[in-house]
Amino acid sequence: MSAALDRRIRVYPRIAIGVVAVLLPVWWLLGDGWIDPAGKPVGGDYAALYTAGRMALEGVAAAAWDVNAHHPAMVAVLGGEVARLPFHYAPPLQLALALFATVPYGAALALWLSAGLAAWVAPLRMLRVDAREAGLLAASPAVLEGVLHGQTGGFVAALLGCGMLLVERRPWLGGALLGGLLFKPQYLAAPLFALLLARQGRALLAVAISVLAQALLCAVVLGPDVWSAFAHNVPFATRVLMEGGVDWWKLTTVTAGALQLGATPSVARWAQASVSVTAISAAAILWATGRGKGGAAAVWTAALLASPFAFGYDWMLLAPALLTVWRMLPDAGVSRTVCIVALVACWLAPLLHQGLAVIGVPLFGPLALGLLLAAITRIERRAP
Repeated sequence: MSAALDRRIRVYPRIAIGVVAVLLPVWWLLGDGWIDPAGKPVGGDYAALYTAGRMALEGVAAAAWDVNAHHPAMVAVLGGEVARLPFHYAPPLQLALALFATVPYGAALALWLSAGLAAWVAPLRMLRVDAREAGLLAASPAVLEGVLHGQTGGFVAALLGCGMLLVERRPWLGGALLGGLLFKPQYLAAPLFALLLARQGRALLAVAISVLAQALLCAVVLGPDVWSAFAHNVPFATRVLMEGGVDWWKLTTVTAGALQLGATPSVARWAQASVSVTAISAAAILWATGRGKGGAAAVWTAALLASPFAFGYDWMLLAPALLTVWRMLPDAGVSRTVCIVALVACWLAPLLHQGLAVIGVPLFGPLALGLLLAAITRIERRAP
């Protein structure tokens, strides 16, 4: 790599990050209180999360899953009317959100974004990311969308990333971290099947203990009715997805792509299930055989590909996989070009997927993930 190109790779991401760091607060300040000039909450989806935390502190935790109770509470927090932003997460997240909700909204938002970015960096630090690599990953559309929406992508990245990196040498800690994904259980299928196939009994037990501990803690602190409220909300959240309550072009999943192409809900479910089983099985086999460096990267990729409900900010969890594959390029051989294309496609996917889906060309995101998983598999097969 030439010195000039290396310098650009180091400098341009920093410029992009700096521009966002300046313009985003200015945009928020131009609004009316906690409502930005576009009429949306400052902090995006975090307004719904903060409201759920406040409701927990006020002793009405279970009502957070009732949109007719949650929305007025959010309007009161923001001081103005906004569109409905339902709360669909499992109770462990609400318990954590209650800690952030002990301070006013602005301070809580700053703490939430800072904690999310710090969490996102954690698995990258375990992989000894350097400044150039960190800059490229931090400037990705996934991270930008995560900040804009005040979402949970950084925390998912930390739990899934650090968990998979730790399970072999510290199975109890790694399994406990993976169990933390209970608040977004769709990301648990891939790592659990990988651990099962690899016969990682202690890690699997740690996952189970972590999940049970969270369930009991939520029942004790928030009240047992939070679990029934969440369970009753799941069919509603599914209908929102299947019936277009969320614009399908915003979702980077096989399910949404199939629906946008005109498939019936049953066909969309079948398509997602087929892709999920294939991806999870391939990743689990790579992890269990452990022949090369890409087992964990395959699991991270499969976890995102297997989810029927994922947005651009959820791609933050893919950062450790992109870093791993980037470092596997010297071993890629004839697959090097395919790997580079897959890396670029996945880096851009949160942006490109939505742009293409808006004009009626869906499924870019799943195709990019499939290409990345195929590239990892190809390299792993070359491993001695």
